[in-house]
Amino acid sequence: MKPFFIDTSGWCAIYDKSDDNHKVAFPFWNKTAARIGALYTSDYVIDETLTLLSVRINHTAAVEFGRVILASEVIKIIPITTSRWENAWKLFAKYSDKDFSFTDCTSFIIMHELSLKEVFTFDKHFQQMGFINMP
Repeated sequence: MKPFFIDTSGWCAIYDKSDDNHKVAFPFWNKTAARIGALYTSDYVIDETLTLLSVRINHTAAVEFGRVILASEVIKIIPITTSRWENAWKLFAKYSDKDFSFTDCTSFIIMHELSLKEVFTFDKHFQQMGFINMP
C-alpha cells in the first residue's frame, strides 16, 4: 500500500469510540498502519484533532493522542510553512462555492506537493478536490 495523508476525521474516528465512523476506522487503522512505511499529516490537522478530542472525550485523551503521534517514527507531521499557507489561502478564497475549511485547504496543498492521492478521511471535501477517500 502507498503512503497516504491522514485527516482530522480519520484521527478522530480512530481515537474516539463514540465517533460514528470508529467501527470502520479502527480496524482499517490496525490493519493498514503497520504495513505503511510513511504516513503524512500536518501540524494544522494535529491542532484540529487535539482540540476535537479534548472537547469530545477529555484533555487526557487529547494529550495521549499527541504523545503517540509525536513519538511515532512512521507518522510524518508536515508543517504549514508561509508558502503553504499562502497557497492554501488562494485555494480557500477561490472556492467560494465550497465549504472547505482552511485546514482542508492546507491539506490539499500538502497532498499535491507530496503527490499523495489517497487520504484517510470521512470528509467529502477531499473527493471534491479529486483525492481518494479511505477506507
